Amino acid sequence: MGGTPRTSRVYIVSQTSLFAQGIRSLLQEQPMIEIIGVEDDPIRAMEEVRSLHPDVVIVESSQEENRRLTLDIILQNNTPGRVVAFDLKHNNAIVYNRHQVLSMRTEDLVQTIRGEARP
Repeated sequence: MGGTPRTSRVYIVSQTSLFAQGIRSLLQEQPMIEIIGVEDDPIRAMEEVRSLHPDVVIVESSQEENRRLTLDIILQNNTPGRVVAFDLKHNNAIVYNRHQVLSMRTEDLVQTIRGEARP
């Protein structure tokens, strides 16, 4: 059951180079985390995310239209794994878990809503 811990592969998408380098510096010090890419252009980032298959994509997000657009592009392109969106203005993060579940009955939908569904 326990098994060997697996390294989490992380990709960073940010239009603010200071934010991207700060996150990269913080995470490089952590064991079992590998930064596999950093990009400021959301279109180029999506191409790399599709080919690299990171476990987590970290996105700088805020109410500003261009940064919000970046998050929308990442989420709409069925990014594998988790997407962590940081809102620098409000100092918070939202985690989007992307997984698919089979929903054949009402009970399946209820389990999904409660977070009990299995992929």
